[in-house]
Amino acid sequence: MTKLKKEIENSSIEVDNNNNNLKKSNNKKRTLEISYTNKFQFLDSSDSGGESDSEKEKKKKEQKEGQEEEEEMNRFALKKKKKSSPISNKLSQDLKKKEDRFKISNDTVTDYFYNSNNNNNNSSNNENQKPTFTINRNNCTIKDIQDYIVWLMLRFKVPTPNWIFTAMSPLIKKVVVISIQGFSSLMHDKLSLLSGKDHLFTEVFENKNKVDLQLPNYNHIFESLLNVKTHKVQRIDTYEKMKKEIEPISFYLLDDEQLIENGYFGIKDLKDGWVYSNQVKQILNLLKSSDNNNNNNDSDNNDDDGASLPSPQPPINNDMDDDDNNNNDNNNLINKLNLKVKEMLAIDCEMCRTEGGELELTRISIVNEQRKVILNEFVLPEKPVIDYLTQYSGITADTLKNVTNRLSDIHEKLDKLIGPDTVLIGHSLENDLKAMKFIHRKIIDTAILYPTGSNGKFPLKYLTKKYLNRIIQSTKNNGKLGHDSIEDARAVMDLVQLKIQKGKSFGTKLESMENLFDKINKHEKKSSFIDRLDDIKTFTSQVVSCFNCENDNEVIEKIIKQSSHSSSSDLIFSQLTSLSDHFKNLEPKQFSITNIEKNKLINNTTTTTTTTTTTTNYETIIDSPLLSEKEIKEIHSLDGIEISASVKQIVRQMELQIKNVYDKLQENSMLILVLGPGPLNDINRFKGDGNKQKDYSLSIETAKEGLAFLALK
Repeated sequence: MTKLKKEIENSSIEVDNNNNNLKKSNNKKRTLEISYTNKFQFLDSSDSGGESDSEKEKKKKEQKEGQEEEEEMNRFALKKKKKSSPISNKLSQDLKKKEDRFKISNDTVTDYFYNSNNNNNNSSNNENQKPTFTINRNNCTIKDIQDYIVWLMLRFKVPTPNWIFTAMSPLIKKVVVISIQGFSSLMHDKLSLLSGKDHLFTEVFENKNKVDLQLPNYNHIFESLLNVKTHKVQRIDTYEKMKKEIEPISFYLLDDEQLIENGYFGIKDLKDGWVYSNQVKQILNLLKSSDNNNNNNDSDNNDDDGASLPSPQPPINNDMDDDDNNNNDNNNLINKLNLKVKEMLAIDCEMCRTEGGELELTRISIVNEQRKVILNEFVLPEKPVIDYLTQYSGITADTLKNVTNRLSDIHEKLDKLIGPDTVLIGHSLENDLKAMKFIHRKIIDTAILYPTGSNGKFPLKYLTKKYLNRIIQSTKNNGKLGHDSIEDARAVMDLVQLKIQKGKSFGTKLESMENLFDKINKHEKKSSFIDRLDDIKTFTSQVVSCFNCENDNEVIEKIIKQSSHSSSSDLIFSQLTSLSDHFKNLEPKQFSITNIEKNKLINNTTTTTTTTTTTTNYETIIDSPLLSEKEIKEIHSLDGIEISASVKQIVRQMELQIKNVYDKLQENSMLILVLGPGPLNDINRFKGDGNKQKDYSLSIETAKEGLAFLALK
């Protein structure tokens, strides 16, 4: 009993307030029971002659000890009851399951590391282990590739991709990513069939390590691959950084490719009744004077050459040098003129449908940067009107009843208002310019300035409500049916000014995105980017080591150098452009104004690449002898992109270049080759043709299908 008492005294068990009430009630009952027992014990003892004082004291002490022992047992019972409650039991069971699962997982990992060690438990053999990977799913998105690249850099700091399993990933030293634009999955399949191979790049990649890649759009693949979605907590930092990236107005001008892709008319699209703007006239005059000077030089050289023909080579070289110098001077001057911006004017037009189905101008409104209306005229169409499109234009027959203005009158007014340094802004402005029959190349388009992230465009009404908190194109505002061109022009001006004020990422998905290079740099991972200057400016940040290259051969040299032991880069991103350049040169020639120097670089690069590829043995790049002529024709007819001899040469050269990179990689390096999107030739060909909408949609879907190859050295 003494021993039990000591254990009770040494215990430090606490009971909740609710249990204390229960304890008091139990104590009260026990006291009554003890008193009742003591009473009868006293009567019994008195009847038997009584007990001594010492015996009474001893019995009283024993009763007290028994009471304390019973109280302690009740405490243990209460505690046990509390622990065995349903909620407590469930929590305990869940905890036990997690512990068991962790133990099993730990044992599995441990077993794997021991078993993969050539069935040897010697720790010295760990040095001979190599990383491996297994692709679990052969159909992925560009985000899957992005997640895997980030995971390879940050390892267990981000979720593990489920489409691929990588063992011994910490042993991977460097990751090299090479992108090839203008190379769709269908093109790859056609080239593979023609060459009689299962797939291309067989010297480096196994067929099981090929992944079908679904791209979100046919834009540059780096837009999706190099922008990582951020969490809400990080968006503040991203926005603060974005505010610092304020660009001049000239930064937002559409370049030649964007103008062509979005249906803007070029210099050679001039038709009857159309006019050039003063900006286009200035460029044409400059080039015309340049051509006259070159012609005069040619005639002078021809006279000189007639007297001395034995050695024609030096004069030819001198003429070429002179031409290059003249072209460079002209290009530099044109680029300066294109960067010069004096003012912005917002334009919005209303149209009606006339005989023949053509849309003709019925109203034009222009506002300046102070939102002041500087032109607002109704225009009488040349042909009879068959539909006023009142629900959109707000124009009726009564509106044009007393109008005498013709399109030629508007052209005269535009010539006075729009100078060489004027930027025209609008929403899908190509439609307004077509109705105006006016060719101008300094354009800012809010439909492109605020992209949807896909191939569609946001309506002006939506953008105005979202970013300006203003409702336009509503009958509740003006009580009239249709749009108000002045109201729309002012909305466009406000949207452009807001964009310039907030920065280039405002109103795009980049607003909630983080650059991939910035993300891995936070974890002390270094990266290199090897590409052309335009892409370097667009897709990199200050934390990246950038290398500007003019052709694919330079790119390959830089990749090999940056992936060597001497380089500190953990991630190397690069792009081979000779194939996409080839397909761009097949497009109908458009006069280059906004970026002549860029086009000159593309042409020079293509020439260099073609010269390089033709040094390979063309006789060996032939179709498989197992194919009949009929089968070859069927393969070529799979889509509109022609697999010409030049394409075969370029692709073969790329195969050799990729093989060269792989051979020079250090051990335990990962090589990822990404193909896509496909060529845009068919997209541009069918885009403006209303009878070819099915072909247009099919060409978009084909271009969005790419491929990815993975290999470990």
